[in-house]
Amino acid sequence: RGHVVTNADLQQAKASGFFLVYVLDIMGRTWTKVERYEGMQPYLWGHSSVVFNDSYMLVFGGFDVSGEEQHGLAATPPDTSPTATLSDLVYILDLNSYQWRTATPNRARPTPVPR
Repeated sequence: RGHVVTNADLQQAKASGFFLVYVLDIMGRTWTKVERYEGMQPYLWGHSSVVFNDSYMLVFGGFDVSGEEQHGLAATPPDTSPTATLSDLVYILDLNSYQWRTATPNRARPTPVPR
């Protein structure tokens, strides 16, 4: 329950650039790939995101395969798909320092279910 078997190999998805982050300069109409992060980069797809105060990108939900990385399972055999978990976490990317962190919601109030 709460887990989905993905149909793509995690290493292949990472190698193809699926989890990369790009920043769009609207005025110059150019994309810049974020080359380096501080902190743990989440490996998500199907998530929602929004930029807040021109300084932070907030990311919520989606399918999370970050656990594969954190638990040393990144070398998933080619014939085995990694497991993705529906996420209820909020990740924050500081767009000035490119540092990731996880927001800790106040659990005394209702929170959205993973999606």
